[in-house]
Amino acid sequence: MFDPANDLNADPVCAGEPPRFQAGKPCRSYVYAIYCRNAQALSFTTAWTQAAGPTDPRIEQLFRELFMVVFSGQQQRFSQADPIRIP
Repeated sequence: MFDPANDLNADPVCAGEPPRFQAGKPCRSYVYAIYCRNAQALSFTTAWTQAAGPTDPRIEQLFRELFMVVFSGQQQRFSQADPIRIP
């Protein structure tokens, strides 16, 4: 989600509560990424860049790094070890 509120927490978002936002800042993209499963937050992180818009190459780099954090190998290791243990 782009421009989330400063006090936004992953658990309410995963539970389906409406997200809250803050006013965006010119030439700055701020993202809060959350990976949920069954209304439970498995991972989450924030990232920002001084990108002017969605076509700025810095946005691509931001998402490359963001996805590596949110979708780390930890979730894959759990699923390969014992699918019953995944929340």
